[in-house]
Amino acid sequence: MLKTISVLFSQFLATIGFASSRELLCFQSESDKAVISIINQGENHPQILYSDDNKKTWKELTNGEKIQFKGTGEKIFLKGLNPQGFSVGEKDYTKFVIEGKLSASGNVMSLVYGKGSRKRIPNAYCFHQLFADCKGLTSAPKLPAKRLTKMCYSGMFNRCDHLKEAPQLPAKKLEEGCYRNMFEACKAIEKAPELPAKKLAAKCYASMFRDCKKLVVAPQLPAKKTYDYSYSSMFAGCESLANAPELPATELAKGCYSSMFEKCASLTHAPELPATEVKEKCYWGMFLSCAKLTEMPELPATRMERECYAWMFSGCRSLERAKRLPATQLSELCYESMFCNCSSLTEAPQLPASELKAHCYEKMFKGCLALKETPALEATSLAKSCYKSMFSGCESLTEAKPLPATTLADDCYMEMFKNCSQLVQAPQLPATQLSKSCYAWMFANCRQLTQAPQLPATTMKDNCYNFMFLLCENLKETPELPATTLADNCYAGMFNNCGKIEEAPTLPAQELAERCYNGMFNGCGSLKKVSVGFKRWAGHTLTWLNDVAEQGLFVCPESLPEEYGENRIPEGWNVKKEFVISRPQE
Repeated sequence: MLKTISVLFSQFLATIGFASSRELLCFQSESDKAVISIINQGENHPQILYSDDNKKTWKELTNGEKIQFKGTGEKIFLKGLNPQGFSVGEKDYTKFVIEGKLSASGNVMSLVYGKGSRKRIPNAYCFHQLFADCKGLTSAPKLPAKRLTKMCYSGMFNRCDHLKEAPQLPAKKLEEGCYRNMFEACKAIEKAPELPAKKLAAKCYASMFRDCKKLVVAPQLPAKKTYDYSYSSMFAGCESLANAPELPATELAKGCYSSMFEKCASLTHAPELPATEVKEKCYWGMFLSCAKLTEMPELPATRMERECYAWMFSGCRSLERAKRLPATQLSELCYESMFCNCSSLTEAPQLPASELKAHCYEKMFKGCLALKETPALEATSLAKSCYKSMFSGCESLTEAKPLPATTLADDCYMEMFKNCSQLVQAPQLPATQLSKSCYAWMFANCRQLTQAPQLPATTMKDNCYNFMFLLCENLKETPELPATTLADNCYAGMFNNCGKIEEAPTLPAQELAERCYNGMFNGCGSLKKVSVGFKRWAGHTLTWLNDVAEQGLFVCPESLPEEYGENRIPEGWNVKKEFVISRPQE
C-alpha cells in the first residue's frame, strides 16, 4: 500500500534534519520559460521532493511532471530519501529532462541522502544517465563521492551540449565502468577534470570524453596498472586534442588502450608506451585515424597477443616511417591493419618472425600509397590469411621480395598485392603444396605486371588461383600450369581481362572439377591459342573464352566434341585435334 504524502514528509524530515543550500541539488534558470522534469525508466521509482520557494515548502516530484520556472534567475532545490540508490540498473534508472537553459549547483548526493554531507555512493548505477541529453544544462553540481560503485556515473552527462566545465572527481579508487561515457559528446567542454586515481577498474574511463570535440586539455593518468578496457575510447573523437597525457602503465590488460585516441585529428605525437608485455587488444585502434600523427612510439614487446597492435595506426596519414617491431612470437590478428591507409608511409619495419599465425599480417600495409618496398618476408610456416591483403592498394610498390614458403595455408596470399598498380615484378612463388584460396586475387589489377611467376604445383585446391591475375592488362607471359588434378574453382577467372596474353598456358588435366575454368580467359582480347587435355564438356567452362581474338586455334584431344559458343570453342576459331600434355618445368 502506497504511503501518503504526509507520512513521506514526516519520515523524510525526521531523517535528514536541516540541509544548507550548498548541500542540496539546485537548478537555476538561465532562460525564460525553462522547464524541468524527471522520467523513470524501467522499474525505478525514487522519492524526490522539490522546493520553488527557497526551501520553505516541499512538494513531491512525480514521473513526467513538469516544473515551470517563473523567470531567469529563479532557483529550484531538490532532495530525496533513496539510501538504497537513486537509480538501480542499466535499464532501471531516473533521469532529468530540461527545456531551455539551466545551471546546476549544490550537491548531487542530496538525491540519495537528503543532503550532501556523505561521500559514499550506495549502489551500482546510482546516477546512471542522470543528466543524459540535457542539452540546456550549462553547469554541473558537485560530485564529492570518494567511494564509487560499478557504473555509478555512467552516461551521467552524455550529450550535454552546453556543459562547459566538468565537475571535480576526487575518487582515488575506481570501480567497473564508474566514469563510462560520463561526458560523451559534451561538445563545449574544453578541459577535463583532474583524475587522481591510481587504482583503476575494468572500463572505468571507457568513452569518458568520447566526441568532446572542443577538449584541448587532457588530465594526467598516473596509474601504473591497467584493467580490461580501462581507457578504451576515452578520448575518441576529441578532434581538438593536440597533446596526449603520459601513460606510465607497465602492466597492461585486455583492450586497455583500445581506440583511446581514435579520430583525434589534431594529435601530432603519441605518448611513450613503456610496457614490454602486451595483452589481447591492448593497443587495438589506439591512434586510428589520427591524421596528423607524425611519429609512432617504440613498441618493444617481443611476444604478441591476439589483436594487440591491430588497427593501431590505421589512417594515420602523416606517419612516414614505422619503427622497429622486434616480435618473433606472433599471435592471431596481432598486426592486422596496423598501418592500413597510412598514405605517407614510405618505410616498413622488418618482420623477423619465422612462424606465422592466422591473419597476423592481414591488411597490415593496405592502402599505404607511398610505400615503395616490402620488408623481407622469410617465414616458411604460414597460417590462414597470414598475408591476406597485406600490401593491397600500395600504388608505389614496384617489386616484391620472394615468398619462400613451399607449403601454403588457406587464404594465405589472398589479395596480397591487389591494386598495386605500379608492380612490375612479382615475387617468386615456389610452393608445391597449395591450400584453399591461397593465391586468390593475389595480383588482381596489377596493371604494370608483364610476367607472372612460376607456379609449380601439380595438385590444385579449391579456389587456389581464383582471379589471381584479374585485370593485369599488360601481362604477356603466363606461367606453366602443370596440374593434372584440379579442384573447384581452381583456375576460375585466373587471367580474366588480361588483354595482352596471346597464348594460354597448356591445360593438361583430363578430368575437370566444378567451375574449374569458369571465366579463366574472359576478356583476353589478344588470346589466339588455347590447348586443353580434357575429353568432354562438363559445364565447367562458363564464359571462359568470351571476348577473345576473333580468330584463333583451339587444340584438344580427338574425343572432345567440336562444339562452339559462349561456353565452348570461340566462334571463328580453328580446331586442331591432338593429344595435349604439359610442357616440362625448367
